[in-house]
Amino acid sequence: MSNTLPQPQDLNTTESLEAGGRPGSAQASAVVDRPDSLSRQQAVVAMGRRAIAAPELSILMRDAASLIAEALGAEYGCTAEVVPGSSKIVHTLMLREPDRAKPRVFVHESGTDGRDSLAACAMEVAHPVVVAELSREPRFRDYFLERHGANSAIAVPLALHGHALGALAACTAEIRQFDAEDASFAEAVAHLTATTMGRVRAENALAAERRLAAAVFETVGAIVLVLDTGGRILRVNRACQQVTGFSPGEIQDHPIWSVFAVPKEADSFETTFRKLAKGASSAQCESLLLTKHGDRRRIAWSCKAMPGPEGSTESIIATGIDVTSERQAEEKAAEAERVAESARSAMKRMSSSLSDGAYDYSTWTGTDSQTYSHDEESEKVGGLPGPVARSERRRHPRRSFPYSQWVAPVLGEELPAEEEFQEIECNDISSGGFSFLLPKPPQSDTFVAALGIPPRLTYLTAHITHVTRLERDGQPMYLVGCRYMGRARY
Repeated sequence: MSNTLPQPQDLNTTESLEAGGRPGSAQASAVVDRPDSLSRQQAVVAMGRRAIAAPELSILMRDAASLIAEALGAEYGCTAEVVPGSSKIVHTLMLREPDRAKPRVFVHESGTDGRDSLAACAMEVAHPVVVAELSREPRFRDYFLERHGANSAIAVPLALHGHALGALAACTAEIRQFDAEDASFAEAVAHLTATTMGRVRAENALAAERRLAAAVFETVGAIVLVLDTGGRILRVNRACQQVTGFSPGEIQDHPIWSVFAVPKEADSFETTFRKLAKGASSAQCESLLLTKHGDRRRIAWSCKAMPGPEGSTESIIATGIDVTSERQAEEKAAEAERVAESARSAMKRMSSSLSDGAYDYSTWTGTDSQTYSHDEESEKVGGLPGPVARSERRRHPRRSFPYSQWVAPVLGEELPAEEEFQEIECNDISSGGFSFLLPKPPQSDTFVAALGIPPRLTYLTAHITHVTRLERDGQPMYLVGCRYMGRARY
């Protein structure tokens, strides 16, 4: 180990002790006589009162070191604090002098190795360390204390639950032997200081955790409620207020099922929370939530029972996610699947009819089912399927001139643009649908028909129910039958 002495830092004055200098006899003679046992007890009581006030920990440690030094008649008080998360110790040395109102303060850093300093040694052995002469101590070498004139010393560790927080020390310039009574007093002050430090640090950590929890509680996008074991609302977050429209004062102390549940779900909703109060650790459910303005939102709930000190449920945390849009999309997808399944069934029936050599027009004309075979050429008009002589359900007779209709196919998920509509010749048209001819098979199973006279047009979507290949004037054509499905919104 190097014998080079570190340069001291004087925090209160530009003066510094000369190298190797020690306080003179005048300073030594100014040290007060050692107090009796009663005075020391009074000092411990005063320290306890100081600890209750919970000052800053650095100030608390300095007060404790000064108290030990004064009670033991020592001119030096010293604190050592471990820097959290590191292997460093910050030493603060306070020197009382008769001609100065405030002590001179010096600061030094060292490692936590027990050979580096008096404080590190005390923390390492975890009990008081008494030294009659620092320069002759074989266990460690504290150049910082020696540099500032300290000779005899006593140090006590600050520890809590086996974890070293630092140390307190008192030193004298004259050679002196501290006794067991001195060590007991210093240890009592150190225990009180360490306990206070642990409490303050725990309180600070708890306060930080609460601030974080409060910030998360208010900023999270999900609905969060805190309930008591009776299901009564204690706290709600901002997201809950935004979704439900209720302010905290309007719903606090009310059971959650009496505020948010719709009447038909109130009993099952209450049962879920009653189970949590009786010992269930968690629960999930989905229900309708009735807002202040009468709207209904579909909420997916996830609930957690929070145990108290004795293990029984103390409160319930209910977290809800608004899944209204998702459920509406699922319902639309299911409805579309039902429509598609109906269309597939119709196509299957048509395919079966074609394979049997007959046509079934009921799937797209809306009329009673009636089939015609391929051999009934004499009953076809213009080469197209259709009876010549049969009773039709019409309010007006069939027109002798061709029908025409503006249609456009639906390609992809977008409705066709207005310029994509074309006028086509229809074979037939009714209130339920229409059929038309194409030279090629259609590329889409859905069309949009424009009814009316521009600019006043009504757009209807139509689903193809069958496609029949036939010949007209010696050319292959495709008869496409469609059924109206509903309005198309432009």
